[in-house]
Amino acid sequence: MENAAFRAVFYAEAQTMQPYMGQPYLELRLLAVDPDHLRQGIGTQLLNHGLSKADAADLPVYLAAGHQGRPLYERYGFRVVGELPFNALDYGGRSRGTHWCMTRPPKSAR
Repeated sequence: MENAAFRAVFYAEAQTMQPYMGQPYLELRLLAVDPDHLRQGIGTQLLNHGLSKADAADLPVYLAAGHQGRPLYERYGFRVVGELPFNALDYGGRSRGTHWCMTRPPKSAR
């Protein structure tokens, strides 16, 4: 079952990043905050750290977002480009419902 989740995430990323094929990009993976510490700016700090690395290298950024993170990512210029074909609850995750593939263009393209 874990292999199914890995395959779903891997293929969704490959398909999403097809326009950048052969070019480097940065993936932000598993940005998560403990539920007891939500709404304290921790997620924003994590995101800013990753985005500063991407901007310094002028790279596009890919991430998979759950319903809790999507609004934050959209405020930072990410857009939904696809849907992940699995439910995280089936694999031990906490996030319910749809997950999305999101990208943000490189600094030079914004």
